[in-house]
Amino acid sequence: MIDPVVVGLVSAVTALVASVTGPLVTLYIGRSQIRASVLAANRQKWIESFREAIATFCAQIAAIVHTREKILADGRIRISSDPEMLHRLENLILTFTRIRLLTDPLDEDHHRLLGDMQELLRFLQAASPTADIQSEVEAAVGKIVEASLRVLRREWARVKRLD
Repeated sequence: MIDPVVVGLVSAVTALVASVTGPLVTLYIGRSQIRASVLAANRQKWIESFREAIATFCAQIAAIVHTREKILADGRIRISSDPEMLHRLENLILTFTRIRLLTDPLDEDHHRLLGDMQELLRFLQAASPTADIQSEVEAAVGKIVEASLRVLRREWARVKRLD
């Protein structure tokens, strides 16, 4: 027969282990949930910033295409005496730099997106100021949007896995 002292000792040890491990497990799970929640919120914020920067870049490109004869001469950007044109160029450079800072240069999709954007900027600089380049620019902007959508889809998938 089993000794009642052993039964009491096993019961006491079981209660002690449960009272110690229960809160530790709860603490571990709580920390994991908080970490996942913070990471998901940060990714969502990144996604919103990235989407806004891409949209702004595309809008700025469209505005510059319509007024580029004022800022290009002989394939070079000419700093215009027009403060509005200077402001537009500054904003375009700021937006492009913001996008570069939001991306990971080691990620292939991010690298491809930045390459498409740089290619468009080089094309705008090299095109004749009087040439009709609307269709080429629209195609390049479409390519940029598609590349950014690939990046955004992947990031949203990561956010969904964390939730």
